[in-house]
Amino acid sequence: MDFCNKGGKSVHKIAYNYINSHGKDLHDKPLGSYFIHGLGHHIGLNVHDPGEYCAPFQPGMVITIEPGIYIPEENLGVRIEDDVLITETGHKLLSEQLPRDPDEIERIMAEAAPTRTKGEKGEARGNVSSAETPTDGSVIRGLIEKYAKSIDGADTALAAEVWLDSPDVSFIHPLGHEHGFEQIKQNVYMRLMGDAFSERKLSVHDVSVHVYGDAAWAEFYWDFAAQFRKDGSPLTTHGRETQLYRKEQGRWRLVHVHYSGMPVTAEPQGFSSGGNIAVSRGLMAQRGQRGRQIDRRE
Repeated sequence: MDFCNKGGKSVHKIAYNYINSHGKDLHDKPLGSYFIHGLGHHIGLNVHDPGEYCAPFQPGMVITIEPGIYIPEENLGVRIEDDVLITETGHKLLSEQLPRDPDEIERIMAEAAPTRTKGEKGEARGNVSSAETPTDGSVIRGLIEKYAKSIDGADTALAAEVWLDSPDVSFIHPLGHEHGFEQIKQNVYMRLMGDAFSERKLSVHDVSVHVYGDAAWAEFYWDFAAQFRKDGSPLTTHGRETQLYRKEQGRWRLVHVHYSGMPVTAEPQGFSSGGNIAVSRGLMAQRGQRGRQIDRRE
């Protein structure tokens, strides 16, 4: 078995077929199209460790298995992650002792809420500067959510509520570097998100935010699912991102983005166009003459 999306031993295909044949949405549509991310990843020195996705599982490997569905119309997202050790005779479920029943999970979360709130307040008092309030982190998390929605809708108006409108802001991706909010709007939101894709969904997870006075940085992992406008073909990719924020006149604004795809050690993941490998959050979309390409979202 392997993580590949091709061949007869793909655990991703097994999970997709199961999800697609068990349950439907409010419009009686199968749920497979809402399974927009990869099934899992390797665990090693890092939680998201580099690994050969198309290499067969071997004894001693530790991987995650995390099927999920995200239905925007229903404001619903469900993702269950297990840690699995590959053994000589099969596998061992390392997370089997964790609760799985929804009622039990909600009970545990409710019981832990007072302790968690107390710990967060104590941590905030110990790490923030005099200019920072304990709500800064939540404000930035809200901006990250709005940022993802701006990508989903290729919405420059919504993006303007997240980004600082300045020629100094920047956006670094594997094949380019956009300078200034106007360039980001034109090249990232309008040309790539709007022109290349007819549908798009950016989901973020494992978000961490660090605030230092009037500056902050955030990092997270992302899953990107989209549909090419030219032929309707689907695209699903994964990666990680770092964002820098600055507080001006009491308001937090995004000033820098740097993202990349997940590390690849086997055959390249993504798309090939004209012999060039497309990495990052989507593709190399052609712009202008043949062979002149630009990558905006992997």
